[in-house]
Amino acid sequence: MAERYPESKPMFVVTLPDYKVVFAAWARKWRGGIPGVKLARGGKALGAIYDITEKRLWWPNSHQGYPKTAAVE
Repeated sequence: MAERYPESKPMFVVTLPDYKVVFAAWARKWRGGIPGVKLARGGKALGAIYDITEKRLWWPNSHQGYPKTAAVE
């Protein structure tokens, strides 16, 4: 987050019960896995909530090759 969103502010750590973090796709652009979550009974997916600017809201999608899904001015 510090590299891609230097203005972001960490808010708190979260746990998503009955899910696990998976890397089910490969990104040629940066030659690395694309993270996601998958249902997994008894699992725990750990993550964090960050406060980011509205301008940056759709940046992860465009960075991964997906089109914007909403207009952000």
